[in-house]
Amino acid sequence: MTRGTQMNQNQLSADIVERLVNLANRAAPEIDETMASVRRVMAKGEVVFGVWQDKSQPFGVGVRCVKGHNRLREISQGTEAKLRIVAIPCVEEAQAVALEQIEGDRVN
Repeated sequence: MTRGTQMNQNQLSADIVERLVNLANRAAPEIDETMASVRRVMAKGEVVFGVWQDKSQPFGVGVRCVKGHNRLREISQGTEAKLRIVAIPCVEEAQAVALEQIEGDRVN
């Protein structure tokens, strides 16, 4: 996975997508119309995904890593780790992209 691109949905299993959707649904009540609430939720995770409904994607869900790209890269190279993962519900991919640009790795 590279920074600035949507995750390849074909690499995600239905189980992973379901878990991310569940995480996003659990985070939703904590998020109001302010960025402060989004930042509070994002601060809970080392890796943060934006999740939105997208009928064109497998399982009907779009997923984008918005924070923690380097951590995921380390793990993909064989480093074992336990991660705190958070998912943020997004309206569409553009919202996840904006979240990555505003609050992603370059900021944190």
